[in-house]
Amino acid sequence: MARPLRIEYPGAVYHVMNRGSSRQKVFVERRDYEAFLHTIGELHHRWRVEIFAYCLMGNHYHVCLRTPEGNLARVMRHLDGLYTQRFNRVGISLNSASDFVPLRPRISVIAAGGRSEATLEFFS
Repeated sequence: MARPLRIEYPGAVYHVMNRGSSRQKVFVERRDYEAFLHTIGELHHRWRVEIFAYCLMGNHYHVCLRTPEGNLARVMRHLDGLYTQRFNRVGISLNSASDFVPLRPRISVIAAGGRSEATLEFFS
């Protein structure tokens, strides 16, 4: 079954939720949370993304954001890809390929008159 169409337009507000593969932890230590927040800050500076709220938990996160340029896919690729690289590179001993924790995002578009959801797969 094909994934639902991605709804992107300038000024859209999204609730983005992302979970570690098989619900594995994506934040282990304090520095992991800090690295993620640093990466979120880069979104604002690089693409003018407005962050309204976020909640970081051990195995997933939620972010409410606005994309002024309608480029959610690019923004999420940056956020998840860069954070995953940093998570796997910084001081974490990987024993096997199964220790790699890819993120599986879920995105909700918050629009006037309703809500639409789409699942984006960045990693296989």
